[in-house]
Amino acid sequence: MHSSYVTLNSSKYSAMHTFLSKIIFITYNKLDLYRNTYAKKHKKSLKRSRKTNRLNTIDI
Repeated sequence: MHSSYVTLNSSKYSAMHTFLSKIIFITYNKLDLYRNTYAKKHKKSLKRSRKTNRLNTIDI
């Protein structure tokens, strides 16, 4: 009885973990896409200030 409860709990946890990692993955991809389109629009300013851009990408 006790062991089955533990397995049920762990499967619930793994499902939740998969769900969360999916959300994080999707959000990260959207941010990456947004950053890329933004970079294309502002290429001149990015070339001028590459060091600050590196800081900005870490920030996002």
